Amino acid sequence: MKNNNNTQLSVLHKLFSYFEELDTIENNRFQKTQYHHNRYEDVDIEIDIKYDIEAEPWEESILAEISNIYEIAKEQNIYFFDCPFKTYENYFESRKNKFFQEYIDATELDFLLSELDYFSKPASNRIFTFKNKVYYYGSYFIPDKKYNLSLKRKLEFLNKKLLKYNRAIDFSFLEPKSLYKTGVSVVEEKTIREDQNNQDKFNSKINKSFNKSTFYELIPDKKRQEYTLKILEDLSITSNGKFNLSTKRKGALRGVVEALRNHNIIPNLSLEKLNYAIASEIQMPLKSKLDWSKTSDDYYCKADIYIKENSFNR
Repeated sequence: MKNNNNTQLSVLHKLFSYFEELDTIENNRFQKTQYHHNRYEDVDIEIDIKYDIEAEPWEESILAEISNIYEIAKEQNIYFFDCPFKTYENYFESRKNKFFQEYIDATELDFLLSELDYFSKPASNRIFTFKNKVYYYGSYFIPDKKYNLSLKRKLEFLNKKLLKYNRAIDFSFLEPKSLYKTGVSVVEEKTIREDQNNQDKFNSKINKSFNKSTFYELIPDKKRQEYTLKILEDLSITSNGKFNLSTKRKGALRGVVEALRNHNIIPNLSLEKLNYAIASEIQMPLKSKLDWSKTSDDYYCKADIYIKENSFNR
């Protein structure tokens, strides 16, 4: 097994070198913006654009290398979120054993549902780990057909096992019209069609409520409105009230909203609902859910520091 690990590390060496280069750029970005914040200075949008330009070729190199690794993952038995199905199948028992070691009272159904939850959160689980450092690639990874087919095979594999418990996966989220949906839902096998019809109606109502719920409706208190808009401005997410970052850094909004919610400055509502309402207010195009990303994590930390240094006066 040790030799196998060495072989895998050799194959992954180039990928990790790209991750380290990108990590250096992101750390430089954070230090630069933090320097300005500590001096109570505005962060010029050109600084953010500069680092986006520096990061882009490394992100492209990472995606190209992941594609190469995908091609040899079956032969080298390299596991990662988007690996081919055969590799996942090879790791299935070891994943299950590890789950049972951690949750001693778990059942096979618990494990299967845990695997579905894992595949429901690609942004959080598209990672590679090297020397105790975790590198995320989900924020700039757009899966093409080969990755989607691999995901489908994995889910079909899990679905066969779920049938023993009268459960089945709803595969509608894999349809082209649902590319931006991220949830994998499980229903009772005997009521799949009925449940799907009900779910479609429910989703329709939710989508309508997102469109109808404005920033001022969700956050009716004027002081909270002003504070929310000010933190977005002070962290340079907006300029004169309008979204001011590159499209790749939309996750910044999620980080700030999450921090505001955790500090009880804005209502404890659905994060997705809040994101949509605030995005609309600052004219930020948002067609899909904002999943966790390194950008959202960075801005959560920035917002947390900002709120502690600029307390909200109720």
